Amino acid sequence: MKPGNGKLIPMNRPHRLLEKVRRYTSKPDLFLSDSPAAVSLFLDALPHADSGLLMKMLPLLGCTGDDRVLWPLFNLISADSLDDSLRISAAIHLGLAASLSKDPFDIRNALIEKLNHPDAAVRSSCALSLGWRYNRPAVNALADHLSDPDRDVRAAVVAALSAVEDETALTLLENRLKRGQKSEQSIIFLNLWRFNNHLGKVEDIYVNYMAAADTDLRLNILVGLAMLPISPKLLDLYRRFVTDTNAHIRCQIVENLSTVDPLQYKILTPYLHKLLDDEDAMVRQATIKLFARSD
Repeated sequence: MKPGNGKLIPMNRPHRLLEKVRRYTSKPDLFLSDSPAAVSLFLDALPHADSGLLMKMLPLLGCTGDDRVLWPLFNLISADSLDDSLRISAAIHLGLAASLSKDPFDIRNALIEKLNHPDAAVRSSCALSLGWRYNRPAVNALADHLSDPDRDVRAAVVAALSAVEDETALTLLENRLKRGQKSEQSIIFLNLWRFNNHLGKVEDIYVNYMAAADTDLRLNILVGLAMLPISPKLLDLYRRFVTDTNAHIRCQIVENLSTVDPLQYKILTPYLHKLLDDEDAMVRQATIKLFARSD
């Protein structure tokens, strides 16, 4: 554009790009209907977007099934300095994008290589990105990092292995429970429920470890069990531990049952009635809410 003196005034292209991006983030259906042009626009805008806008862009980029998003997202999670929440979100959506790719070989290998990066935040985000369903070629590489010195990396590795839903990964985690430290066991118990194709085996692992576990690990196990469908084996476990000496255990069992149809745990009603007079106010309140819900 030329003013009266004939000098060129540059258009503010980043501003115009970001305005278009904001229009798409407010109307996700429009973004999907305009893909792949909308993807091109988003990729051009990535270097100019602030953290708030990036958080809105990432879910849309991850679900497109367009391989053009893979490497820009990879570069984002590999950046030296990046907000933790943004890096985690980018990692999750990179994993989604990779799972939709027809040929994820190169991006998988690049992520595996970054598992040895000196920055724990990068290692953690790359581990998360590898956690897509049936990503079996990444299982061994992820397993090699179960002993990473950083706790967040270990947690990301366990979450990724669980998301793959491979029986080999489940066996690896089960073996890790036998020799891992308590912090590792805790992370594993909080993630085992993700193995949707092996819930029977997962339930057995939880139940078998419950008796010998300390209070902290029992709570982790119960949090995991809350994600499993109710079963006779699970009802029997709840029956045995609903009178546990620790109030947090009793309360967690009540909270687990609060998401279940009352008819499914009818056999536990006599035990639950006793909790209405529990010595702990937290347990009493949770039980009152449970019965109020079933009325």
